Amino acid sequence: MREKHYSEDNSRKRKRGELEHNSDLNETVLPSDWTPDPVKNFAADDDDEETKAKDATMVLPFVKKSPVWKIYESMEVFKRVPQSPHFSPLFEAKEDFREGFALGMMVTFSGVLEKVEDLKTDVPIRQLNSLKDSFTELEKHGFTVTAPLSRIAKLLALKDRQLKILEELKVFDKEMKDESSKKHKAEQEFGEMERKILEVKNKVLELQKQEAALEKQKDATYEKICKMESRARDLGVELEDVE
Repeated sequence: MREKHYSEDNSRKRKRGELEHNSDLNETVLPSDWTPDPVKNFAADDDDEETKAKDATMVLPFVKKSPVWKIYESMEVFKRVPQSPHFSPLFEAKEDFREGFALGMMVTFSGVLEKVEDLKTDVPIRQLNSLKDSFTELEKHGFTVTAPLSRIAKLLALKDRQLKILEELKVFDKEMKDESSKKHKAEQEFGEMERKILEVKNKVLELQKQEAALEKQKDATYEKICKMESRARDLGVELEDVE
């Protein structure tokens, strides 16, 4: 019975020690003057209770120590587009680098968002894909990127349509050139044919003239023969009279 009591007493001491140890760990990881969410000021005043509860329980992979956070939190872009990134992928990074990486991503988000807002329809596809990759990476760290990705997707779709139209125009232009070449060739052949027809017409006209001349010559010869025959008959009559 004494051994059982001793064992239970030791068990209670171990549990109490574990709780105290865990309490010390919690104080080390989450000091009393540290807010779990390093970007809590990014949330809009009208955030719903669910978002507030989520932010309150968020545990980041680093302690917000840099005074630069206040500068970033007061930037217009984060007031206009509130953000609550969790930076959970940074748990895989070296601890000393985590906060710096997070600050870098804050700057990156501000920069790429500004670029997206200033995009024109003539933006190169390469730039759109680069921005898309940047926002996709930021999304992994908890940034809300639905709006910029949607704009990029629309511009990419527009670019895709433009490329298709350009391809269609290229095909159409080639077909137009082919048809124009055929038309030019047909015009040349038609011109050659007209020239030959004109030559034939001129030849026919010449032959018709020759025919008319021969017809006239034939008639003149016939008339002459008739006159000669008539004269021969007259001479025959005169000869008979003389006899």
